[in-house]
Amino acid sequence: MATENTIAKNYIPRDIPVTVIGAARSGVGVAKLLSSAGACVFVSDNGDQASIRTYTDELDRFTIPYETGQHSEKVYDAGLMVVSPGVPSDAAVVLEARKRGITVVSELEVASWYCRVPVIAVTGTYGKTITTTLIGRMLHDAERLHILAGNIGDAFSNHAAQLNSNSLAVVEVSSFQLDHVERFKPNVSVILNIRPDNLHRYGDSVDKYVTSIRRVFENQDKDDILIYNADDPLVTELITKARSRTYGFSVEKSLNEGAYLEDGLLTIRIGGKKLSLLQQNAIRIHGFYHVANILAAALAVSAFGVPVETLQQTLRRL
Repeated sequence: MATENTIAKNYIPRDIPVTVIGAARSGVGVAKLLSSAGACVFVSDNGDQASIRTYTDELDRFTIPYETGQHSEKVYDAGLMVVSPGVPSDAAVVLEARKRGITVVSELEVASWYCRVPVIAVTGTYGKTITTTLIGRMLHDAERLHILAGNIGDAFSNHAAQLNSNSLAVVEVSSFQLDHVERFKPNVSVILNIRPDNLHRYGDSVDKYVTSIRRVFENQDKDDILIYNADDPLVTELITKARSRTYGFSVEKSLNEGAYLEDGLLTIRIGGKKLSLLQQNAIRIHGFYHVANILAAALAVSAFGVPVETLQQTLRRL
């Protein structure tokens, strides 16, 4: 069902300086990636150096220049600014960069430029980590090479350019990481739910939060897949704008296409073909919330040909 990642590799000319804002896990990862690609990189973190010593030691090992305790005027000597997920869109340094005409993108965006393998991106308010982990278990049981990155585990940037051609990249992405994407185009995107919680980053605006979540599928086309929560009204309204193929998952109703519960049986129906996975009561983790995550994960790996027997094997081990 899924196709190879075809996003064009972006070229960072050696003579265009790049500033990375944030010297923690994601910032250092993307700084190393860009530096290894020949970019002139400068990292800036307004935190105290003692609190990020592990990361600045890494920058020292790679001879990447940086500053701590401030964002000096030097950060604006750049054609591109890459922001870590913890940096708000309305941070003074971001607003000033845009005012000066500097392109601002996220670590997720840059990592995707260098990723040559298919990507599964999982987002939503709740359940991202467990669903990403479930996808990883299913791929492991299917003996498919893969990495888990993003909010879970390591920064995507630390793996993007080194992935084996037979691998998959499973990336847990928050709305914060999606705030500054431009061309990020996962082969399979998953929206678990949208809840009006933790909106302080978006000025308590649900609309702004939803706009951020939409970016996970905004660049997808008919060759890509969007998996969505068919029981969530905000999600079902949002995905009407999708150009990709859409498959829902539901714990409340049967679906013509997607994954759902049918008389307590976890079921997948794609292209008229109906597959029975396992009875809900045979799975040791309980609750409709967890079942929804399982259905979403099963749909995601089914896009890459993971057989139903493997899915059943994984589910029995949960």
